[in-house]
Amino acid sequence: MESDGILGDLNSDSLINILDVIIMVNMILGIEPESDLADLNGDGMVNILDVVAEINLILGPRVDNASSLQLFDTGTAIKMETDGYVAVKTTIQRVT
Repeated sequence: MESDGILGDLNSDSLINILDVIIMVNMILGIEPESDLADLNGDGMVNILDVVAEINLILGPRVDNASSLQLFDTGTAIKMETDGYVAVKTTIQRVT
């Protein structure tokens, strides 16, 4: 395995994009020879964790996550107001 180049840039075009993801998947499948540049998380293996890291590099950080959240009890429903995306986990429990 060689290591000259930009981490994640598997086709050496100075860009990290879907073409690099395809090459990485081909490395995992044994179609392409492995490269140190594909081991994004540095664990010594090229696997799905590196594919996820590569895709996250391409997509970049989310800048539209909510910075505020308000919950309102209307008497018949709970309503939520936010200024961006939120993840919500709910538990419904029957009270007897």
